[in-house]
Amino acid sequence: MKIGLIARAEDRGLGIQTWEFFRRMRPERTLLVDMGPLAGPFAMHRDRFPGATEVSFRDGRFPEQKVRDWLDGLDVVFSAETFYDSRFQQWCAEHRVATVLQVNPEFCHHIVDAALTPPTQWWAPTAWHFERLPGAKVVMAVPVADDRFSFQPAGRHEPVRALHVVGHQAAGDRAGTTALMTALRYVRRPLHLTLASQGQVLPELRSGGHVTIEHRKGGMDDYWALYEGFDVLIAPRRYGGLSLPTQEAMAAGLAVIMTDVAPNRGWPVLAVPATERGSMNTALGHTPLMAAHPQALAEAIDSLDEHRMARLQRDSVTWAREHSWSVMEERYRAGFEVVVELARYS
Repeated sequence: MKIGLIARAEDRGLGIQTWEFFRRMRPERTLLVDMGPLAGPFAMHRDRFPGATEVSFRDGRFPEQKVRDWLDGLDVVFSAETFYDSRFQQWCAEHRVATVLQVNPEFCHHIVDAALTPPTQWWAPTAWHFERLPGAKVVMAVPVADDRFSFQPAGRHEPVRALHVVGHQAAGDRAGTTALMTALRYVRRPLHLTLASQGQVLPELRSGGHVTIEHRKGGMDDYWALYEGFDVLIAPRRYGGLSLPTQEAMAAGLAVIMTDVAPNRGWPVLAVPATERGSMNTALGHTPLMAAHPQALAEAIDSLDEHRMARLQRDSVTWAREHSWSVMEERYRAGFEVVVELARYS
């Protein structure tokens, strides 16, 4: 089977997702997207995709003939989050190429626009808004890059060493940083919190009493080293269908504290109650923004005694192993076989 991959090469979500797919699935061809100014401050690592066909993304469009030449002879194309050009699905149909989109529902216009042609099959990372995806679909986890981490739980230290990943200019306070800022007023245990972001701007959190705070801006030279030396990831997310930092933290052996809302259910985490506070418009329409209860979040942090921390860390490692590329690779290959058959008889 000849698999095509649409890839990005920056050190951000889509770049990491597609690079790991390239390393493990070894696609026949790769279409490497140069986002130009839209990529922001992130550099392209072209060397990650040897032999790729590079295309520029200008005004929401690809160079048509170059992409058609790339498609010719492929059986299926895989992309994460988007196919970029609205014409791409039609080109694939004309070349009799099946398509798989690893969807993030908050960016999926197909949910509210019935005129858009869905891929041959959606691969959804969680069940969040799964029922709203039109056409053929399966829940297919994004595999964990198990060879990037040692799978050794960090244990528990005093003070507890916590990590909060803010992300890069996420709309609607996606990471739940505001709730965490408020919760710190109620934390009673010694805590060293590291606030990390790929951007250069971070919320102003001040150390005080038994809580100390470290700001880490601009990312790291080694993307996967971010999680080294921590006990727990605090991730009171407000919305979203995929959280790579959560999966990566579990692979590195961290316990995880998250809001008890969809789509966070399904991971072995310490869940914190949350309620709807505000909303925002995304591609899927009206999206509620869930906020963790600050006092409940503080109580969860305080509750991490030695035994609970050890259990959560073991559960993290178990989940990561069960969803590693080593386990999921064959499921992906079998999934592509099904997708090609679906396209053949549609």
